[in-house]
Amino acid sequence: MKFRFETPIPTQEQQAQFGPIWLTSRTETIEATGRSPIKLSPQAYQILWLLIRMKGGIVTREEILEFLHEDTLESKDLPVSNGEDVKILEIRNALLELVGRRVELETMRREGFRLVLK
Repeated sequence: MKFRFETPIPTQEQQAQFGPIWLTSRTETIEATGRSPIKLSPQAYQILWLLIRMKGGIVTREEILEFLHEDTLESKDLPVSNGEDVKILEIRNALLELVGRRVELETMRREGFRLVLK
């Protein structure tokens, strides 16, 4: 499966916003007004960037893997691990610390993940 949308990983100073949070590409941080920025691991940052760019749309696990491993040509060659689950948990913890439950990363059973404003 090829990616269904163009969402390049930011390579220069760019920001992406979803509700009260925003990402800054240069520092790979998630931020909210009046709060200290939280540094994310590179893969967690990339996943959150993708989710923000989708503006609340569902992103499948396969799309996340393709996005993180864009140099892999065949989806059968994508790595199988629970590493993405660890990064999802990292994002959820950062969101909770930064804005409480105002923005949540939901798991859509058998579909994927999406960001939701509460």
